[in-house]
Amino acid sequence: LKKLKLINPLMIFFVKETKFNVQDPKLLKSTADSLNINSQICSNMFECLKNSNNLLKRKSNSNVIITGSIYLVASALLLEKK
Repeated sequence: LKKLKLINPLMIFFVKETKFNVQDPKLLKSTADSLNINSQICSNMFECLKNSNNLLKRKSNSNVIITGSIYLVASALLLEKK
């Protein structure tokens, strides 16, 4: 998270719904809070995308990060193909 702080994200979204959680999203949010990084825990990828889209409508040219597992990336790519 310290390296992510360097890109000054507007928000980091932590996804709860992953198959291979390496880190607890609550712990990641707590760490982000201690580093003064805006963050939010979302129940799934769709909630993260919706919230990030709403946020970027208000503040364009900003960085938003959505975290999760490799499974989450594969799921997003699969949905994009459909």
